Amino acid sequence: MGIDRNGSGCAFLSAIGDGAHAGPGGGSGVHPVIEALRRGACHLWYWKPRPQLDEVGFEAGLAFLDAPEVVRYRRYLARDAAGTFLASRVFLRSVLSVYWDVKPSDWRFAANEWGRPRIATPGVPEQFDFNLSHKPGCVTCLVGYGRELGVDVEDVSVRRPQLLHLASRFFSRAETAGLEETPEERRLDRFYELWTLKESYIKARGRGLSLGLSRFAFVVAGDSASVQFEDGFGDQPDRWDFRLFRSGTGPERRSSSPETGDDPAATGSVVPIGFLERSGPAHLMATTIELDPERALTVEVRCASELIRRRLNAP
Repeated sequence: MGIDRNGSGCAFLSAIGDGAHAGPGGGSGVHPVIEALRRGACHLWYWKPRPQLDEVGFEAGLAFLDAPEVVRYRRYLARDAAGTFLASRVFLRSVLSVYWDVKPSDWRFAANEWGRPRIATPGVPEQFDFNLSHKPGCVTCLVGYGRELGVDVEDVSVRRPQLLHLASRFFSRAETAGLEETPEERRLDRFYELWTLKESYIKARGRGLSLGLSRFAFVVAGDSASVQFEDGFGDQPDRWDFRLFRSGTGPERRSSSPETGDDPAATGSVVPIGFLERSGPAHLMATTIELDPERALTVEVRCASELIRRRLNAP
């Protein structure tokens, strides 16, 4: 499997523009970039927004939401939680519009009986799929075509004093034993590696916790992993690809404009300060992607900061 770890995504955005172009053969709706997904690629998008959005950011972001999302947003009592939810919806809708001629505010979604969301926008094929995960300070979305897929993100700076107790409740016996044997200075990292992998897998399956987290065990090897299922689990380990991606910390920055090479603020665009990328804690992302013997899998990492600035400043 090929991995493109380009974190900026600027060349990618320059090539695709803002999406919403005619599809192959002159038909409307399908952006040519979706052909890469059809050939086997998956795109892992991420964005690190501020934990608190200013009033301009809130106002711009709310215009992206549909009525049910507005209701959900207004139920949040904590401003930070509301901001994380809003950022995740702006992010998801902006990313999906890269691939299809649909305005960010026009995407529609439906959930299965276990709560896994799918695209329900008329005219968009059901094979076009995504999975979303968010924590304060980081949102991520995995996009693919004709594959089951899942993603999870965790803030690895959060301490877990009772992590062995949590492992004994939710991990397999082999995972728990391995965690107990892991040196203490490495134990928290290994806990998060296993946790994100397990979360991404059950999200790819679309059945949530009904699968039973203790019925399968991961073995981590660097930035990849393998899995073993207990007898009668009803799945095959070689059906899946598992990967880990780490988002580090860094100073607050503004990505260059792919057209001019200049900071967007220097070219006169109005950027809501509440959505600027920020420094902050490191995050760990895990992906689970269904393999297809007919299509080689590549995973490309894309930063959505520049894309979202364009969307928020679109007329």
